[in-house]
Amino acid sequence: MQNTTINRKYLFQIILIASLLFLLAVGLLGCGLFKKDSGQESSQEKQGEKIPKELEEIETKIESIFQILGGPVGEPQEKPSQQTKQDQEEPHASNQGQENPEEGSQGKEKASTQQNQSQDNASSQQVQKGQATKGDPWQQINLEIKDLHSGWNNFMPQATKKGATKEVIDGFSTALNDLTKIIAEKKTEQTLLAANRLYSQLPALYSLYKTKISPELKNMVYYTRNTVLASKMEDWGLAAKDMEEIKRSWAIMKNTIPEEQEDSISKLDLSIYELEKVIKEQNKALVTIKGELTLANISELQEAAQETGQKQ
Repeated sequence: MQNTTINRKYLFQIILIASLLFLLAVGLLGCGLFKKDSGQESSQEKQGEKIPKELEEIETKIESIFQILGGPVGEPQEKPSQQTKQDQEEPHASNQGQENPEEGSQGKEKASTQQNQSQDNASSQQVQKGQATKGDPWQQINLEIKDLHSGWNNFMPQATKKGATKEVIDGFSTALNDLTKIIAEKKTEQTLLAANRLYSQLPALYSLYKTKISPELKNMVYYTRNTVLASKMEDWGLAAKDMEEIKRSWAIMKNTIPEEQEDSISKLDLSIYELEKVIKEQNKALVTIKGELTLANISELQEAAQETGQKQ
């Protein structure tokens, strides 16, 4: 009887130890899986989500309105064009032709034919575009606004699916309708202001996606452009208010930008400082120059962020 009690006691201890070992093994395995999932999520966060083509096209169309009407825009330094590269390659092609006269002659004739066809196509496109813009930029703007309505119609379901609130959807729709009405009146100053109000709706749409580019940069574009437009109307109170918003947005995101973009950060930092100075001086011409430089530096920073995201 005593031996049976002892055996049961040992058996209980063995079962208890086995249970503890099993729980320990499960716990370690669970930690390993958790770390693996975290690593995968971290990798996805680094890569970021891809911005839909429709949203990028909407932004491009809004920017086109500013370009057509001569509003404040800022473009980073352009890379060498394809035509420049072709011009640089022509001497090399010419040398190859000299090595084999017959082939070179045939190649030149073929190249000449293709070049003429290409020039004809380019000329045709330029004529079509020129017919819409020459003498009356509002014709081209009407085309852009139609494309904007079409693009917004295509993007709305994606935005809703991504979690855009009714307020965000209605905000963009109302701003787009307001811009369309003002364009019909053909008032340049009011159209630029309305186009910028439409642009101010973009940060909320971009914030639906986790990307390397902060939506705060879009806010900075809006407020920077608004300082220029306000200065043209000599509304220096509004320009000063918008300047404070630029500084606020920049303070939020400045320290979140990778060190690799130090040069772009420094350029934007200084251009913001210069813009604030000329706003205080109430100099319209200088505000336009410094404002467009700031816009260009913001664009440069956005491109640098995109390139960094693609490399990771």
